[in-house]
Amino acid sequence: MGGASETGADDAAPVNVLLLHHAAVFGGAERGLLDIVLSLRGSRYRPIVVLPGPGPLSERLNALGAPVHFAPLSRLTKTRRPLRLLGYAFGQLFCALRLARLIRRERVAWTHANSDTAQLYGGLAATLARVPALWHCRDCVSLGRVRRWMAARATRMLAVSQATADNAVGDLAACSPRAAARLARKTVVISNAVDTDRFRPQGTQAATRRELGLAADAFVAGMVAHWSPWKGHALFLQAAQRIVRAVPDAVFLVVGADLFGDGDNWRLALDRQVSELGLGDRVRFLGARDDMPALYEAMDVLIHPARREPFGRAVAEAMAMETPVVAVNEGGPAEMIEQDVGGRLVEPNPDALAEAAVALARDSALRRRTGRAARQRIRDRFGLDGYRARLLELYDSL
Repeated sequence: MGGASETGADDAAPVNVLLLHHAAVFGGAERGLLDIVLSLRGSRYRPIVVLPGPGPLSERLNALGAPVHFAPLSRLTKTRRPLRLLGYAFGQLFCALRLARLIRRERVAWTHANSDTAQLYGGLAATLARVPALWHCRDCVSLGRVRRWMAARATRMLAVSQATADNAVGDLAACSPRAAARLARKTVVISNAVDTDRFRPQGTQAATRRELGLAADAFVAGMVAHWSPWKGHALFLQAAQRIVRAVPDAVFLVVGADLFGDGDNWRLALDRQVSELGLGDRVRFLGARDDMPALYEAMDVLIHPARREPFGRAVAEAMAMETPVVAVNEGGPAEMIEQDVGGRLVEPNPDALAEAAVALARDSALRRRTGRAARQRIRDRFGLDGYRARLLELYDSL
């Protein structure tokens, strides 16, 4: 009666997906969201992105031509104050109702929450609009009973590593073994991806070191992470002090910024630690940078001291640049690094981190061999093509 045939236009119609994220800054999870949008190009899936407001992420999405809407996806903090909890509940319901209207208006097939916080809103909105909900789990944190509520409203959970999946299921098992078993059955693991065309050696080490005022033959160790205590900056500086004892010309680059506006006092504490450890101007805080391939190439080694790291995008990017990595043997890096081939996995203490870094400092042939093996592993297992195929397969299953 005037509609499309069963085998015709309906099959070619785009499938709208509501992609939600709780921040408009630009960090690891936000790069992951861009990878999703890029992976859906040329497919039958059309992402409609919802952010809490304008910012660097919305600007990049606009450049890609992705439609962006704004809604109050507030970043929540743990509290026991009744009034604040009540305010969170009303805010969540108000936002979810807005999202549900958007879902109906845009004929969205399902929601894709790109973080735990986004799932608080997206899961409820999907329930109200009676559409499936995909929860992209990117953190290894304890959510307690809140995780049970979030899991109940997720059709599927997508984890960025097996460690992240295990953490989510184990966290839920503490309050409900039966709910944990259900979550395990609907969980799929798809690791984050790296653009190995962008992150590849370019022969820029000498030029970048000149720009940074570093000696061409200095041993340069770096750390790349946003400012947050759990990332292990203090541990990195303790390891740096031990490295200097064995490698007197060592210099240390710290790349990253306070993305969420809660690290000012902590950064002052790091400055004091640099002074107390006698590191002086050996440590360079570079802030957030857009020239990450060049900075990775300027490093002789990346040290990643974070514990319970869900994935470790900096680890993957450095490996793609043929920069050897020393990381704590936990979480995502433990799944990414092949021990003593593409990097070193060590215990979470400054002596172990320093010992592995010094071994690389003293053997340039070992660094080159490790770097080449690291890039090959990233190309084989963490490239964008494989990520896109796995993501589309998941979408098709929904």
